[in-house]
Amino acid sequence: MLGQWPRDCYASLSLLLKMYLDNSAPFSQWRQAEARFTPHTEESARICAQSFALVRWFWLLERTSGKIAERMARDAFIKLAEDINSPLHPAAMLDSLMTMHDDALRDYTERADTVLPVSPDAQERPREYYLARYLLMRLPSSPYYAAPNGPGESDCWSLTWCLLHVSAAAQEVFGAMHTAFGSFKPDHFRQWKWSPQPGAHELHLMRRYRNPLFRPERQIVGGRDVYEARLKDSSARDAVQREAIQIRNLLRELELLADWQDVLSALRERVDALAERAVALGRNAASLQIHVTESRRLLMEKWREALADKPEALAKFIEAEQQLQENRAALGATEWLRQYRHPDNVIPADELVPSLLTEDPAQLARTVHVIEAHPKLRPMLPSTRTLALDIVKPLLATATAPPGIEEKLRILRVSP
Repeated sequence: MLGQWPRDCYASLSLLLKMYLDNSAPFSQWRQAEARFTPHTEESARICAQSFALVRWFWLLERTSGKIAERMARDAFIKLAEDINSPLHPAAMLDSLMTMHDDALRDYTERADTVLPVSPDAQERPREYYLARYLLMRLPSSPYYAAPNGPGESDCWSLTWCLLHVSAAAQEVFGAMHTAFGSFKPDHFRQWKWSPQPGAHELHLMRRYRNPLFRPERQIVGGRDVYEARLKDSSARDAVQREAIQIRNLLRELELLADWQDVLSALRERVDALAERAVALGRNAASLQIHVTESRRLLMEKWREALADKPEALAKFIEAEQQLQENRAALGATEWLRQYRHPDNVIPADELVPSLLTEDPAQLARTVHVIEAHPKLRPMLPSTRTLALDIVKPLLATATAPPGIEEKLRILRVSP
């Protein structure tokens, strides 16, 4: 049986889309024999059951290869659907339906302790019953959409049986498909969507992808590049979160003993280093600032407690802390400045200037202002201007320069 299925994940996605659009198995098997729907509910039930089968392909991939692989595969699937542009199954609708199923499962998982039957005599309800109820109330075309009392029991149970039925059919088919292509291989992916909130490594791929400001070989980005960048970003984010939680717990339990100054100084260094790492992580790290801010707040409380009987020392400490925060805010005023300080040197030294020229004019102007005002950064300006001109002049001569590049040169105070 394995011989009929594609041997790589990307080709399997293409086949999956064809199966869905052609209404072939398992999607044609959505209806359970005993299910009975009211006439105005049957179409909604079909959409819910078939899209439930579809999303299970991706849930299976997540279990075997992880969330990053699943997200990349799902984005590629939607891109394939966009290319086909089916009027009956537009890509945006497929994406919305799968997201609805994700939300339904998340809602069930978060409320699992509160969705038990109301009495011991009530019929035992499987997970799919609660998913069915959620779906019938969230599908925009459903007659129960946003209904305050929800769907009737008959429709709920009928859709439950359909979900269980199509799930079993999907598992048989999709299990064979996944076995055929084996492990997730990002090299096979010829298209993808950039993350809406990319981390630092993915951000740099986005900068150089098909960007004439970079060397030709660096303008090429493949599926493996994207996958590995996301793995690095996820790992870096997780590491910062673990460190933040550890520091926060230490500070909550800390008792000030005779060596309090050494202890607090060491923790302050850790919090400062943590803040530096967090700000450089990229756009996917906004939620981490809550942990970093809480760690710094607890640290400041301990310093205030330790210096409570030394008001002058406390005032100097607070002033120094404020200056440190203001300086850090200035040095992190733009994405380029934050990436410039990334501990992994996510922007290679020879790509700092092309990356700077990729910033939009407003961000570039802010960056130049910070560099000019900062004593340690100011010496880099002359070489930055020279290299910027060296990069841009050949592009201007061949009319291949990115739009707006002359304005950016003027911001750098460079004459083309």
